[in-house]
Amino acid sequence: MEFDGEIFKIYQIIGSVPYWEHSDDEEYALYGIAVRRGMKPYDMPLSVDEALEKLDAALL
Repeated sequence: MEFDGEIFKIYQIIGSVPYWEHSDDEEYALYGIAVRRGMKPYDMPLSVDEALEKLDAALL
């Protein structure tokens, strides 16, 4: 499948907009995944250590 249109119109092709209800802790755990993969997002709202703590807590 190819899509040559403008990227913001992709949802018209898909037919829905993806949405995930999540808590702040779950979102922060995603930052922990990025840190574990060797990245540090520039807009991370918590420290590296806090992100890793949230990830560890989510895995329990």
